[in-house]
Amino acid sequence: CGMCGEAASDELLIPLLVGLGLDEFSMNPNKILNSRKIVNMLDKKECEKLAEEILKLGTTSEVEEKLKEFKEKNCKNCNKNIDCKIIKNIKGDLVCVQEN
Repeated sequence: CGMCGEAASDELLIPLLVGLGLDEFSMNPNKILNSRKIVNMLDKKECEKLAEEILKLGTTSEVEEKLKEFKEKNCKNCNKNIDCKIIKNIKGDLVCVQEN
């Protein structure tokens, strides 16, 4: 099952989409590399747990907060910055850096 469009490359939504079982993402070519890095950092079981928790929430603000919490918890060096970009550091680890 897949998704196309802006949501497929949304850094906050990707873990939820993976947790819901999506395995194909179609997006603007300039978003592919960063989205691929995010997918490769994810633990599928954690994403499935996230999806289960989100399906129990009642408002969009609760969903957005849960997605932000997940990103902060699961993103190395995220520094709680939601506007970050996933890159490889000199050691080859995937980390978040603040976008300018």
